[in-house]
Amino acid sequence: AQSSALEQQLVTKRYEYNALLAANPPDSSKINAVAKEMENLRQSLDELRVKRDIAMAEAGIPRGAGMGMGYGGCGGGGHMGMGHW
Repeated sequence: AQSSALEQQLVTKRYEYNALLAANPPDSSKINAVAKEMENLRQSLDELRVKRDIAMAEAGIPRGAGMGMGYGGCGGGGHMGMGHW
């Protein structure tokens, strides 16, 4: 829950960052401030990921366990054409 809130904040900051870049003229101080906020959000997300990884390792759960069916979502064959389900 905490990571999804941080991810949403990061998405919002990306939109704000892009809007600031599109402004005429761009305000470099605002752009730098938003970039720093994005960096802090990414760092917080990384810290949460590490905590989760440690908790899983302590519980004996290998990394990547439970991550679905791998690339392509349903085994092999990709998503092109029919008959891959």
